[in-house]
Amino acid sequence: MRKVDTNGPNGCWVWLASTKFDGYGQFGINGTIERSHRIMWEHVNGPIPEDKCVLHSCDNRRCVNPEHLFLGTRADNADDKVSKGRQTKGASAGTAKLDEGDVNLIRDLYSSESLNQADIADVFGISQSQVSRIIRNENWKG
Repeated sequence: MRKVDTNGPNGCWVWLASTKFDGYGQFGINGTIERSHRIMWEHVNGPIPEDKCVLHSCDNRRCVNPEHLFLGTRADNADDKVSKGRQTKGASAGTAKLDEGDVNLIRDLYSSESLNQADIADVFGISQSQVSRIIRNENWKG
């Protein structure tokens, strides 16, 4: 607890020590590096079932307040991220090959019938199926 600020914002107990590359607190215990919020959960509630994740209701990765932690599945974790708008989208996604201007141009080219989907894909170095998803607003929603 000496590595925790229990007077953090919004009732968060902020982990003050080391963090992983993704911003979650980390703690060395029994020769392994564990995430601090998982250690706190186990300290207060016991072992975490193998099929569960420890999620944050506060969305503060450094928070270890047991009142802000709850168990869920990987699917629950993904749904939570999407519902709160925390997933990377568009050009901010690390693997994005396009930006918003490219997407607008793809839609313009297709709607003007200047090029078919396969030709557009060749121009932008993406797959025809990706072009189709962009046009249908399944990816890069307009």
